[in-house]
Amino acid sequence: MSPNSVSQFDYIAQKYEISFTPKQLLALWLLNQTYTEELLYGGAKGGGKSVLLCRFAWLYCDAVINHFNLPPLRNPIPIGFMGRLQGVDFFNTTLDTWKQYIPESVYTINYKNKEIIINKRLKIHYGGLDNKKVVQKFNSANYGFFCLDQAEEIEEEKLVELKLSLRATIKGQKLPYKGVYSANPRDCYLKKEFVLNKNKNGRIYLPALPSDNLYLPKNYVSRMEY
Repeated sequence: MSPNSVSQFDYIAQKYEISFTPKQLLALWLLNQTYTEELLYGGAKGGGKSVLLCRFAWLYCDAVINHFNLPPLRNPIPIGFMGRLQGVDFFNTTLDTWKQYIPESVYTINYKNKEIIINKRLKIHYGGLDNKKVVQKFNSANYGFFCLDQAEEIEEEKLVELKLSLRATIKGQKLPYKGVYSANPRDCYLKKEFVLNKNKNGRIYLPALPSDNLYLPKNYVSRMEY
């Protein structure tokens, strides 16, 4: 149900004229494996971390729509959450990345309710964990996935209710529950859970480096050294 093969990525790439880096394809492949419950895509600026989050969320929705043959709905089904610690940062950075890298034809945005509507069938809630109203939604939410950008900013305690929201079903079937983080895994819970205990307890750490991003300017890495 989540993106399930390289051939699917090839089809998406051709249909919408987009490109994936090899590291993004590896991340998406890992997220399709049943043993992967959470994935940290982490590293320095320029590794395409936010792009990966956005594309995973979109492809997850696309796969669920196709798997269940969902029709357009008056009230699209909530399927996931995307956020950062500060809502204003999500709006000004991550949501801007979404608009830049996700085809306009597949979504609309309800700014008032903070929802991204995918093909009139599913919706992704978004916002900041600094907003009590956003966090309160987690108590009653039923999600298949969540994506957190710059997750090193977020205290682990703030994630408890979000993780417990991974319980969505469609037509009586459980979804593949996934948590995806982008971060620079400095000294915080992410380093302990993903880096030091690498690939244990369903958690996968995949470094995302500027050198992995084939679409950066040729001198980008050298400029970072100054």
